[in-house]
Amino acid sequence: MNMQCLTANRLHDGAVVFRRADGQWSRAVHDAFAFQGDGKAELDAASLDVAAALVVGVEAIDVTITDKGPEPLSLREKIRAFGPTV
Repeated sequence: MNMQCLTANRLHDGAVVFRRADGQWSRAVHDAFAFQGDGKAELDAASLDVAAALVVGVEAIDVTITDKGPEPLSLREKIRAFGPTV
């Protein structure tokens, strides 16, 4: 089963953010809390941040765990996490 983490966009500035284990949001993907399973509990918890108008577009993304922390698997999410390709 793949590892996943939650990503969203911060509402006040549109920045791509990742949900940490403490429930806060970070711009660094390596800070993200990685989990296995359907992610229902994590998505339910993040929905409170949507209701509080902190973030929008919460979704679970597939990640791999590296020595730095989680890193996205898809090209789209790598670009969102690390910036545009050149």
